[in-house]
Amino acid sequence: MVAVADSASPFRIHRGESSDVPAVALERFGNEALLRSLAVAAKFRRQGLGRALVEGLEHDARTDGIERLILLTETAEPFFRSLGYVKIERQSVSETRRQSAEFRSLRPASAVCMSKALPVYDVLFLCTGNSARSILAESILNRHGNGRFRAFSAGSHPNGQLNPYALDLLKRLDFPTGGLRSKSWDEFTTPEGPRFDFIITVCDNAASETCPVWPGTPTTAHWSIPDPAATQGTDIEKKAAFNQAFQNLDTRIRLFLRYASPSQTSPSE
Repeated sequence: MVAVADSASPFRIHRGESSDVPAVALERFGNEALLRSLAVAAKFRRQGLGRALVEGLEHDARTDGIERLILLTETAEPFFRSLGYVKIERQSVSETRRQSAEFRSLRPASAVCMSKALPVYDVLFLCTGNSARSILAESILNRHGNGRFRAFSAGSHPNGQLNPYALDLLKRLDFPTGGLRSKSWDEFTTPEGPRFDFIITVCDNAASETCPVWPGTPTTAHWSIPDPAATQGTDIEKKAAFNQAFQNLDTRIRLFLRYASPSQTSPSE
């Protein structure tokens, strides 16, 4: 899929690589946007293209700071409901949105109005040194979170350097490494810092320490991941330990993404 954005326009458009594959667009109004013009030709239906287009647009909307999507549909209410959209009254939409062409002339009064909130959840991974396990977790979640989750990491006693085996593994697997650094959890206790929805310790030492008082009411959990940096032996054995830690974290994070929301219980399993 291709995203097309014009900085001088409130529209963002997603379209397929082929000219006859459908396109979908957003018309932005501050921190909200209208989802417009989703149509899938008959020969492309039941291939997941419509879902992929909408999910891609939602990803970009979150990245752009959009907090809610609104749409009008005449025939696709079940489809959008399956993606988490809920039916709302037209009159609940602000006057500015209702004066858009989509509301005034492009859709009949019988069209169903729907909306979806686009929260972005902040997650902090903690370990002692913030050089290996929590760094791996930060990168994995930022890859798999698809815009819905933003990952951070920190340590109770950071050693100030990333473990070279962790960094090499992420680079080889083409996971994001930009911005990764070893840092103290004190950086996130200031009023200007993120208000975390989840805080997850990934080493037993950090889990047993007295953590700072975090703003808000984050959901907390502990994942006991063996420290790959403690592995003694050959270079091959050390790499194998980091591969295993990565796989353990990747599995847990995928399960976390499937079930987690801040209103749910601790994602400890």
